[in-house]
Amino acid sequence: MMQKNKFLLVFVIIFYFIAILGNIIDQYVSFLSWADELSAILLFVLYINKFKKLDRYDRKILKLLFLFFIVGLIPTFLYKIQRDNIVLIKDIVLFSKFFVGITLSKFVIDDRKKNALIKAVKRPTKILIIIIFMCGILNLFIDLQMGGEIRYGLRCYQFYYTHYTFLVASTVFMLSIMLYKNSFYNKYSIMCLLILLFTLRSKAIVFVLIYIMLSIYKKKNVTLNFRSCMAFCVIGFWAVSGKISDYISWGIYNLRTGLHIVGFVIACDYFPLGSGLGTFGSNLSFLAKSPLYSKYGLDHSQAMGDDVEGAFISDTFWPYVYGQFGFIGLIIFLLMLLTIFNSLNDRRDDCDYFYPAVLLLLYLVIGSFAEATFTNQTGIFVAMFINLFLYRKDVKKTNCVCGNV
Repeated sequence: MMQKNKFLLVFVIIFYFIAILGNIIDQYVSFLSWADELSAILLFVLYINKFKKLDRYDRKILKLLFLFFIVGLIPTFLYKIQRDNIVLIKDIVLFSKFFVGITLSKFVIDDRKKNALIKAVKRPTKILIIIIFMCGILNLFIDLQMGGEIRYGLRCYQFYYTHYTFLVASTVFMLSIMLYKNSFYNKYSIMCLLILLFTLRSKAIVFVLIYIMLSIYKKKNVTLNFRSCMAFCVIGFWAVSGKISDYISWGIYNLRTGLHIVGFVIACDYFPLGSGLGTFGSNLSFLAKSPLYSKYGLDHSQAMGDDVEGAFISDTFWPYVYGQFGFIGLIIFLLMLLTIFNSLNDRRDDCDYFYPAVLLLLYLVIGSFAEATFTNQTGIFVAMFINLFLYRKDVKKTNCVCGNV
């Protein structure tokens, strides 16, 4: 048993650094691109027998997920737009990853080992934050070849990641670790917030604003509820209103705008269950030559040529849901997210868990308007971060007193 615990501890530490640095490492070791699918499959195989030990929230999530796929399979066999069974299986795996991670990864590490786990990753995380932050400061004045795009008159920053979004996600992960048993504004969290701003990405700016607002809520001891979440949404839309206006002005020629508009039209045309699995809104459906892109005129949209391999289709997420699963599928998906939030809110007195977990979940929601966060690596990594590092099944209430780094 002791050897097994040590193995799991080492495994989780390796997983942590894959989540943080995987995009950089993947440029040299390409098999890491399968880390998310492999993690989900292993969790399912090893822990599905724990279903009876899941709490009521997790059982509800998995039941809703099953219903979600039933909704997707009905139009799949009814309309037969996508006939490739491999594509259908891959699509099911893509949508399963996050929810498998958020429910089953709770069983991987024993509560008694989590303090040792946090301690093992915190010191190297602090060093990494300092390195990335110092390079970010230098990048403001000197071109370090760490991001060349100019926004707001400043040079965007991406460190050694292949895209700015990977630096944003990794920084959010590190921030969640730095927030554990700590104040909202310790020196490392402040550096993380500045790194996010250095990227000049809209989702990073929105996340920083929501982080500040959540810290105010915590200081004033305000309980998060539906009105609070609506306030977060208003702040988010206000922060990116200029970007939204710019996208809308392009019409469906801008792929992000086009996917949202056409996805809604598809949801109406194939009311109420959508067009079925593997048909719209994902790289998978594009590469599988789904006819819906040409049928609705998206084949002439920006960056939709065959040479691009549909990479920009993953620049959004929600059309992927309501296009393929219709309005009923969208409602079920939102119910799954609401159930997750309720499960976090049920443990809101445990601030070491609640605030980092809520921020990670909010990042997924923020990012979902600019990338497929719930079906790419970010989704399952967030789910596993919440459970491997933060969740403790035997701790429900604390005095919510945060210490220092």
